Amino acid sequence: MQFLARLALLASLTIGAVSPVLAADRGFSHEGIAADAKRYETFLKSNWKSDGKTPADLKREAEKVFATDARAASRYLANSVASDDQDAEAWTRLAEALLAIKADPDKSA
Repeated sequence: MQFLARLALLASLTIGAVSPVLAADRGFSHEGIAADAKRYETFLKSNWKSDGKTPADLKREAEKVFATDARAASRYLANSVASDDQDAEAWTRLAEALLAIKADPDKSA
């Protein structure tokens, strides 16, 4: 999961792979990171579906559980990003949720 968390964070930082307008505001660009962000975006769109909920609804649901269940919040946010890949706030919040997920103590080595 750490790889995905880091990739999501990179994606949020390099939103230029998703939105050239936002990239112009950021002033940072890196081909490798941009390619990783695009691959992660494709992964999200292929694997996450909104189940009829709007991106705004999904973000609200994520915020309700963010403090107590970062894993659930990340699922809501992944669905939100898959539905609206231009939402920089959702990308950033997804990265934060993935980074906040605690390791499952039952599955630790």
